Amino acid sequence: MNENTRKYYIAKGEEYERASEYEKALASYLEAFSVVEATDDDDKEYFAPGFIEDKIAFLAYRLGDYRTALTYGGKAYRANPTDDRLKNNLPFYTDGILFTNPKERLDAQIIEQIKNNFDSSIRILDVGAYDGRWYYNLRDKFHHIDAVEAFEPYVDKFELRQKYENVFITDIKNFDFDYYNIIILGDILEHLTVDEAKEVLNKLYYKCEELFVIIPYEYPQDEYDNNEYQIHKQEDLTHEIFMERYPEFELLIKDEVRGCYIKKGTFKNTNRFLTYDLPYPKTYCCGMVYFNAGNYGLAAGVFNQSLESMSNENKALMDYRLGICYDKLDKKLESLRSFVAAVEELPNYKNAHLEITKILENLQLWEDLEYYVKMALSHINETNSIDENVDEYWKSLLLIQATLALSKQGKNFEAYGYATLAIDAPMLDDRKKIAEYNYNELKKELWGTLQIDE
Repeated sequence: MNENTRKYYIAKGEEYERASEYEKALASYLEAFSVVEATDDDDKEYFAPGFIEDKIAFLAYRLGDYRTALTYGGKAYRANPTDDRLKNNLPFYTDGILFTNPKERLDAQIIEQIKNNFDSSIRILDVGAYDGRWYYNLRDKFHHIDAVEAFEPYVDKFELRQKYENVFITDIKNFDFDYYNIIILGDILEHLTVDEAKEVLNKLYYKCEELFVIIPYEYPQDEYDNNEYQIHKQEDLTHEIFMERYPEFELLIKDEVRGCYIKKGTFKNTNRFLTYDLPYPKTYCCGMVYFNAGNYGLAAGVFNQSLESMSNENKALMDYRLGICYDKLDKKLESLRSFVAAVEELPNYKNAHLEITKILENLQLWEDLEYYVKMALSHINETNSIDENVDEYWKSLLLIQATLALSKQGKNFEAYGYATLAIDAPMLDDRKKIAEYNYNELKKELWGTLQIDE
């Protein structure tokens, strides 16, 4: 029965996927997974390990729910760790979260709290120093900062001894000390089991004035750098779960991805919840990660999700990016449609006009080329509201393209007028030769008919 139920929900999910009804598809796969999770004795070999989890992760990512994508992407990889594709998907889901919710935003608030509430003479312990991030954040005010780092290769790799006053190469579970004013557990607790975490927190709680515990929410992570300490043993952490497991702490500040907790009753006035108004949807920000990395297929998929929730100017930028992606993927018609959409939303978008005319010339669509060149020329002196670099000799190119488009349609007299304007416009040397050639050829063509004087 359970096997048939799984097959039913998977079949429905695939049906919805083919119809591009991704939310319904995701819901169906989640139902299928819930059956798998509740079943211990059925034959699960019918499905490849991690198959359903991978489906959920991909659709969640496509819908912009990067947290769910990462959670189920991690489950897929754990179910089938020999599948490199499942492992290689994890950085994409992680980038989606971290790019749209960079660590610096939360850390800046924590740094402000520390600097505003503590004297520069205090002693600070940075647990799990890694690359010395907290040293860099605090060194301008505080001069007595020690570090504990369990993974010895990081000490030399990141030159920790040159940064911190003292560096202790040991596991925090085994580290013994007298007292620090501040102890920072920055992204450390999730690497410990619940019992280990409670033991460490109990040990540190009364050996400091303030204990800052910073955690990521629901973040699976495996070993990397050949460092077993990187494995997350509490990948299920949420704000609610943290408060349930560690009730002696209270929230200082959090956002959608991370939270910072302190000893109860130690701070009276804090900004407890962060919200961010991004100029673009999160999907656009994530898409730019792939765009800048040259992964144009993924970038186009993400950009397409962002169009509905953007202003006209931002839509124009989005459509322009989409056009570039499609062009890189050699999808000329899709590329052309995106650039045209950008111009419809922002008529003075010079870069989009430029790309349109290049494609139309390549496709030899002369009537369309004439239309868009003349439109671009009509906006040539308008301020471009999107900050893109455009060749300062762009007008000369448009005049040459107008000459070409008109002459190919047999409109030689009008073409000659644009050719005359072109040779007088400032332009690059190679373009100058083209303009002069067009001018001379059209003059010859029209010599007998129009009696054009030398």
